[in-house]
Amino acid sequence: MKGLEDISAGLERLVLFTYPIFVAILGALFFNTPLSKKIIISLFFTYLGLWIMLNEEIKINTGDVIDGVLLVTLSALSYAIYVLLSKKVIDSIGSVWFTAIAMSVSSVIILVYYALFFSSEQLSISYYAWVWVFLLALFSTIIPSFVISEALYRIGTTKTSIVGTLGPVITVMLAVFTLDEVFGFYHFFGMILVVFGVASLTLKK
Repeated sequence: MKGLEDISAGLERLVLFTYPIFVAILGALFFNTPLSKKIIISLFFTYLGLWIMLNEEIKINTGDVIDGVLLVTLSALSYAIYVLLSKKVIDSIGSVWFTAIAMSVSSVIILVYYALFFSSEQLSISYYAWVWVFLLALFSTIIPSFVISEALYRIGTTKTSIVGTLGPVITVMLAVFTLDEVFGFYHFFGMILVVFGVASLTLKK
C-alpha cells in the first residue's frame, strides 16, 4: 500500500506480477534448481518491460517512483517466498486451515505494528469509510486468499501462475477506466513484455 502512494496502480500490479521470477531465482539459490535458458530469457523480457514502464512513470509521476517500485518489489519477493514454502504446508493441513492460520498471524502482526507506530486518533474515520474498509477486507483480501490457497492445492503453483497472467492486464485496464491513469503506447508495450516474460517462464511446451 505504501508503494501505491508513489506509483500508479498499473505499474504496481506489474511489479507484483514478477513474483514467479523470484520463485525461480530462489529455487536456484536454495533448492538446487538451475537457472535455465528459459528463466534467463524470461528475466530479460520481464525487466525490459518494467524498465520501459518505469521510464514512462518517471516522466508523468511527481512522486518518488524509485522508492515506490522498490517497496513493491520487496512485496513481490515476500510473496514469492510465501508461494514457494506454502505448497508443502497446504498439502499437509489443507488450504482452509493454512489460509486461516496465515491470515490470523498476519492480522496480529499488523495490529502490533500499528499499535507501535501509529496513534488511535488516525483511525478516526467516518462510518461510510468503515463500510469500504470492511468490503475491501472481505472481497480483496479474505476471499481471494482462500481462493488462491485452494488453487495452489488443486492445480499447483505453475498453473496458478499461468491463470494469474490475466491479473495485470485487468488491473491496468481498470486503472485506466476508473482512475484515469495515463496509458500510452510505451505502457502497452512494457505491459506486453512483462506478461510475455512471466508467461514464458510458467508455460510449458
